[in-house]
Amino acid sequence: MAPNVVDLELLKRYPRAIYHLRTQLQRHRLMPMFGAGLSRPLDLPDWTSLIDRISAHDDVKGDVLDAQKISQASRTQMLYQHFRRNYLQKYFSLGAFQDVEAAQDRIVQARWIELVHECLYQSAKDPSTHPYLKTFLPLISGAPLTVNYNFDDSIQELMDAQGKTEGSSTYETVWDPTVQFRALSAAIYHPNGFLPRRLQRGPSDRIVFAEDSFADQLIDVQRGHYATLLSHLHRFTALLVGLSLEDPTLKNLLRQCLHANPGHVHYYIAYIGDEGKGHDDKTSATRDSNFEAFNLVTLHLRQAEIESLARLLTLPADEFTRLVHDAKTPTNFVFYLTGAVGTGKTAVLSKFKSLTTYAEWLDPKPAELHKAATALSKEERSAVDDWIDRQFGHKNALMHRDAGHIILVDRTPLDPLAFAFENEEGRLKSIRAMFWSSERKAYDLVGGQIILMTGTPQVLEMRVRQRHKDGSVDYVNALQQRFLALWGKTHTRIVSTVDLPLFSVVRRIARIVHFEDYVRADLSDYLASDLQAQLRDAK
Repeated sequence: MAPNVVDLELLKRYPRAIYHLRTQLQRHRLMPMFGAGLSRPLDLPDWTSLIDRISAHDDVKGDVLDAQKISQASRTQMLYQHFRRNYLQKYFSLGAFQDVEAAQDRIVQARWIELVHECLYQSAKDPSTHPYLKTFLPLISGAPLTVNYNFDDSIQELMDAQGKTEGSSTYETVWDPTVQFRALSAAIYHPNGFLPRRLQRGPSDRIVFAEDSFADQLIDVQRGHYATLLSHLHRFTALLVGLSLEDPTLKNLLRQCLHANPGHVHYYIAYIGDEGKGHDDKTSATRDSNFEAFNLVTLHLRQAEIESLARLLTLPADEFTRLVHDAKTPTNFVFYLTGAVGTGKTAVLSKFKSLTTYAEWLDPKPAELHKAATALSKEERSAVDDWIDRQFGHKNALMHRDAGHIILVDRTPLDPLAFAFENEEGRLKSIRAMFWSSERKAYDLVGGQIILMTGTPQVLEMRVRQRHKDGSVDYVNALQQRFLALWGKTHTRIVSTVDLPLFSVVRRIARIVHFEDYVRADLSDYLASDLQAQLRDAK
């Protein structure tokens, strides 16, 4: 069967994003977040259109206010107060109730909710006609939480229909972020409130729609009311669909998440329309701006491509593997962090926990590794080398199984050569024996992008001592020169840590991992080259 053309082209354009999103979905760590753009194909109004409808309603008649030039939140506030005054006057003239403020507020609020509901669904189409929402249902069912900034219940309607057909659609709808969710059902959270098509289904007790409610929402953020949502953003990878990034509460939460987790990205779908261009200067500026401000990886997609993305994320593994082969994209994206001791590789790796990561060692390291390589006895050196070779062999074998992943690895399998100040030939032989054996073809070295971290030798030596390791400025400097000689002639990204806080270093590496051209070093070919001659060039 020929591959879907849209799927194939989208995979070619955004392979890293699709690999990462698929991995997170499989781990139940992908969190969809929906905005007004999701509801547009159902003729549900956006914010401005909804306010226009409310203003024109016979119970409001807001045209007398001349409120077109103020913000939409302020305009809504004015419309509500205008409606409240007129509605109360009407009820007073009918003798409907006594002048009890609490009773007045309840009746006015109930009618206001009915009015907003009426305007919201005035021209709404059946959710089953949505061009791609059904494709997202598997993501919603497998998500730790689905966030829907819209009032409508289109997702719930489709989940109900799926449940009737398949008998396996369990979910709960919440609008209070502090509640505990049921472990065995999908949770759909409406932070701005919930207005179902059938009000008997139970709307939320408030909707975030006017200026006072938006202000209260921001206050709630400061009070920790949205701690649950922020916690989910810290722990899971969000996929933002149909959102405009105009919501100040959302921007506040994303910004907090960026500062706490600079290596943890989320994904934002920017709709470009069927006639729009996906790679012009504007889209590049949008991509860079969203990344710098909110740690968002922006995907510029047309409507058919939004559906395609959801389909690609839920394709069975064998079908996806065939598509990867047809697209000629890498089996995985591997990034090796390398460099002298003390450059901060371990600290950087800890900030990318949503990726597939491999630490320097899989097992607790022997005490001899706390010594400088030049301070080991011959017997200690031999034992350490054997242990190190096994570690890199096991790690390389594990990486072969990680098809369709973005992988960040502490040290390359060739790094031990840089530490072999006096026995380069012997270390080279042992590494070649580990990976060149004809019986071990499945264990060929996994290639990847080399990221060489460098620093000031004096600073690196201080960090080494803080980690209770032996070393000196001269040793660290010599080691750094050997790493530059080993990797400096490849297509290596060199990241200097001089005078930079960890936050800035992580951001630099995150940009390499998610945006910059991927140049995969063939480590097997590199191992076959004259590496001893390269190391002799180290000054």
